[in-house]
Amino acid sequence: MNRFLNKAICLHCKLPLQDFAWPRDSVACSNCKQTYPLVGNKIPILVENPYKYLAQLYIHYENYLKQQDGEILKIANAISSNPSRMPVLSAFQEAIRKNCESVRSLQLEILPHLSVEVLAAVDLKEAPFNEGSSYLTTLSYLQRDWCRSHEGESELTALERPLFAKLKELGAERDSVLVLGAGAGRVAWDLRQLYDQVYAIDMSLIMAYYFYQLLNEDLEFFELSANNLRRSIDAVRRHTASLQPHVSDKDSLSSCDNLSYFIGNAQNIPLPDHSLSAIISIYFTDLIPLRTLLPEVKRTLKEGGLFVHMGPLEYHFTDLNDSLAADEIKTVFAANNFSIVYETDIPVMHLRSAASMAARFFDNWFFIARQGTSPAAPTQSTINFDSVLKLAGPLRFEKLGLISLEGEEVLETKLVLPSGEKYDGASSVLDILRIIDGRRNAREVIEILAQDYEIPDDSARETILSTLSMLIDKGGLEITH
Repeated sequence: MNRFLNKAICLHCKLPLQDFAWPRDSVACSNCKQTYPLVGNKIPILVENPYKYLAQLYIHYENYLKQQDGEILKIANAISSNPSRMPVLSAFQEAIRKNCESVRSLQLEILPHLSVEVLAAVDLKEAPFNEGSSYLTTLSYLQRDWCRSHEGESELTALERPLFAKLKELGAERDSVLVLGAGAGRVAWDLRQLYDQVYAIDMSLIMAYYFYQLLNEDLEFFELSANNLRRSIDAVRRHTASLQPHVSDKDSLSSCDNLSYFIGNAQNIPLPDHSLSAIISIYFTDLIPLRTLLPEVKRTLKEGGLFVHMGPLEYHFTDLNDSLAADEIKTVFAANNFSIVYETDIPVMHLRSAASMAARFFDNWFFIARQGTSPAAPTQSTINFDSVLKLAGPLRFEKLGLISLEGEEVLETKLVLPSGEKYDGASSVLDILRIIDGRRNAREVIEILAQDYEIPDDSARETILSTLSMLIDKGGLEITH
């Protein structure tokens, strides 16, 4: 386990960390002396400020446990007011206590790495705790990945079967793969059969903690449900997560010798440039803006390497400028020298439970892009921020709208390019085109656009420049000088 993390790089000086033999409590960069703790002497915390991260987690878990104690007290009050429900409610109390054991034990593993000063400086409003806090304590993925339920295995089969088939078909090189948002680790575990080196990354320490525990023992936990039940007995369901039958000897780590699971940020991946054959993003691409994810994808993928997205696009952030439709994502990849090699939809029930009347359905978008083997050929000349642009000719656009007593609403906007190709979701592109007049350069166009749109950083400006480059390639724009 983690044998290949000797290829990991320091996030501060970008030089190899090299020595990841474990068990041990930390790894230090021999160049800049930055230290990265190993929680429980085994789980690498490869983020820019690892001790701040652990302190935030410790306080978050402390607050979570206090909240659960409050839930237990509320249940006790409910029993007092309605003794007839005592069997169900008492089972709820005991299940909550049992589920909290893993969180409490993880807190104890974190504590040796903390100081009073770091704990005092904790701000839980900072990422990664401002979005998706439930993911830091959920047991749903552990249940799906390792409990071998019919519904869990059905979802995994629906996701993995087409994924593995396409990776075999399209991935000429199977040296190394990175799984973004690896969760409880099942997909990364199963990818070992295809790749020499498998890296799994997540920002939720509890997810990695579950996986590392499973290497040595089965985990018992409880599924709690208060809604959509057919039978009261299903309010509390006992589950056992196990690597069996996925590994023949739980006491030996040799069975996962080519797998490395570490805590890390997908926007700052601790792996060298052009070191990965593929990057897999299942239920992850919509967690962080593409403008911050794509630069790391481009940096770490080898020439000809594959980026795979599978999942919905129900964005977990609020900036509408980053909430791209599928066709917009393809355009961004194409503008960044990726070729779109495969696309389909995979309908699946997500995290379904046999106890519940309700379940979430996703018509998952399955999309594969290959990083170009050489720089994209320029059209007339290479575009940059000083390029002065003009329309190559009249461009037609189409709007689909709805008018009613409540008012008027534009439902869809399409730009019709000279090739006849239609660019969907083109409202923002039309706003860009209205500014282009044959005299302003790209920098001036973006600055005017920033008066109406939030353009937070250089990465966002590069994304707009990529869109302008695409419009040149498609014949809609020209560079005058």
